[in-house]
Amino acid sequence: MLAPSATCPRRSGEDTFVACDAAGTIAWYDAPGRKLLKSWNAHEKGINDAACAVTPSGTLCVAASRDHSLSLWRLGDEEAACRREAAHKLNVSCVDIASDASLVVSGSKDTFVRAWDPSRGLAPLGRGSASRNTVTCLRLMPGSTASRAVVAQGSEDLKVRLWDLRAAASSGAGAVLSVGRQLAGYVYFPLHVDVHPNGRHLLTSSRGVGGLGAEARVWDVRMPSEPVSASGADVASSAWWDAEAAPADAGLGPGVQVGEYLGHEEDAAGCGWVPPALASSLGLQGSFATASKDRTVRLWQVRPGQDGGVLTSGEESDECVFRHVDGAAGAFTSLAWLRGGDRSGGDVVAGNEDGSLRLLRLEADGELRMVAESQPLRDDDE
Repeated sequence: MLAPSATCPRRSGEDTFVACDAAGTIAWYDAPGRKLLKSWNAHEKGINDAACAVTPSGTLCVAASRDHSLSLWRLGDEEAACRREAAHKLNVSCVDIASDASLVVSGSKDTFVRAWDPSRGLAPLGRGSASRNTVTCLRLMPGSTASRAVVAQGSEDLKVRLWDLRAAASSGAGAVLSVGRQLAGYVYFPLHVDVHPNGRHLLTSSRGVGGLGAEARVWDVRMPSEPVSASGADVASSAWWDAEAAPADAGLGPGVQVGEYLGHEEDAAGCGWVPPALASSLGLQGSFATASKDRTVRLWQVRPGQDGGVLTSGEESDECVFRHVDGAAGAFTSLAWLRGGDRSGGDVVAGNEDGSLRLLRLEADGELRMVAESQPLRDDDE
């Protein structure tokens, strides 16, 4: 069996995902068939994060490990791994890959964010660091490519930084990445970050103890008071730094917090926007899910005020529209949406510290229901 815990489920196709574990194993799953497609030992130490990009030539998977390295795999052809040792000086906390597979970014406890070229064996493209920037999570903005990219990154110093990676394209391996924006105000540091497909709204979930912290926050990184729109109408448009998607003066500048969403008792370890097509079909525009060590997965709906003010109320924010409580499971450690779905629903997978995975479905009535659970197995244990 996979050693506890099952971490970082990440979508690898319309209905497939990868999950990793503390023993350095990657497992690749088919969700509708509830089937393990393949598993293999990718690192000698635990894997903290993984990300996938679907390309015409196949699906690429990049993994970040506690052994200070990254590894790149083509799913279905694990013998063709391209691995770079010592990508960072310390534990590699997180990793992401551009949707066109032209860029990989990673973050580490060594305070650095680094960019890599996956087409050249993860050749270095540049790096950036900030004082006390112990990296906990990161995501590339939608539309990011090797020539134009922005990455959102959380840190233990209670900040989210937006890094401008465009210098890496022109300066090569010696490029120094710059911070264009910092978002602050956290009680405890963010553990996970997700970016809405519209490219304008960041979602974070944070560490928490005994009901203090453990909140989700939504940030508008483009316009000071623009309401959240998750209709999907603007998903196909260019990213927020482009003139056709944003006013000319909407460059890197102060971000505005749209809302703060309370209710989890312990770490909110995973978060993810509901895919826009699914959210729109169910009348849940601006909705997202969080997974927590308090053994719950919660569904929230963003209802920002016109002034972009913080919305909180009592012990649990009114914006929590459904709670899935799993008393039989251990603490939830991660979450990822698998497919956009339609009026029949959509799937989300949550990783658990007991080594298991839970497949939940967001039904047409707006409730999250568990449809499958799995104790992942390696091929040689089947």
